[in-house]
Amino acid sequence: MNIIIRKAEVKDVRCITDAEREIAHKPGYFCSQPSEFDEQAVIQTIQSPQSIYLVAEHEGQVVAHAFLEAYTLKSLSHIADLNIAVHQGWQRKGIGKKLLEHIIKLAKSSSDIEKIQLNVRASNIMAISLYKKIGFQEEGRLKNRVKVNDHYIDDIVMGLELKKEKKVKNFNVRPMKDKDIEKIVERYSFPWSTPEKTKALWDTYYREQMNNVRTVAIIEENSEILGYGSLLKKPENPFFEEKNIPEINNIWIDEKHRRKGLGTTLIKWLEELAYQEGYKNIGIGVGLYNDYGPAQQLYFKLGYIPDGKGITYKGHPAIAGQSYPLDDDLILWLMKTYES
Repeated sequence: MNIIIRKAEVKDVRCITDAEREIAHKPGYFCSQPSEFDEQAVIQTIQSPQSIYLVAEHEGQVVAHAFLEAYTLKSLSHIADLNIAVHQGWQRKGIGKKLLEHIIKLAKSSSDIEKIQLNVRASNIMAISLYKKIGFQEEGRLKNRVKVNDHYIDDIVMGLELKKEKKVKNFNVRPMKDKDIEKIVERYSFPWSTPEKTKALWDTYYREQMNNVRTVAIIEENSEILGYGSLLKKPENPFFEEKNIPEINNIWIDEKHRRKGLGTTLIKWLEELAYQEGYKNIGIGVGLYNDYGPAQQLYFKLGYIPDGKGITYKGHPAIAGQSYPLDDDLILWLMKTYES
């Protein structure tokens, strides 16, 4: 079954609320009654910067949805509440598990979310079993919390710690902040440039990030920046620009920390970001001479294949019979399609 998981959009609201109302007719699944579901509240959650809202789609039909919503209080802001629903007729097909794994993966890539919590009715045995398989643990039980007609159901509180797993990996990936620029300029001003030009470049990157043109990802260990890369939404490749394919751009890992999987982790973080924003294809460019050999091998290993448009020089397609310098501007372009 081909299931696409993507970021929820306002156009999905009617389908989401209709599905929730239908599920709510069965006692013991939701605390809310069918009449208590509000489309405007769903819109606000989708658009909230404190939430991650995803839908699972089959052949254009939304069949499940899930969202994480972080607490607004500062002392609780490291925790996000999880809500997930598989629509009627689509249960027991593995969709809930797939959606749950996807949203947890996004939470792990966040620099803010350290723990996921949820409440589940004690009568919902299937959901409890799934959460335990994923790694959630029961943290408490609210006795007789939900009243259905004349009887009561306990509410079980479950949690999944993400911070522990991040410590094991010993490094973190997050979006760039303005305070990172000084560190980057100090550490990554290369011989072929100057600190002034490097700062100007990174100031430009940060402005582009603020304008949603690119997202710069920083990979760090104990606040030490080990590398960086970008998801460029207005790509340099003309074919990618025409087809609205975002480009993974400017990947760099500190030479002392290479061959530790940091490049793979950084690229996968950027891929997840692209897929979360609804892109189904993603592109990347690589140089042709020996220094790019490890990158060529890595990109092929990660599933990137040539886009079929040949190579470019300084952004323009190379023309047969003409000569080009073998330098950083001579690029082979690769592409990857999201496998749901």
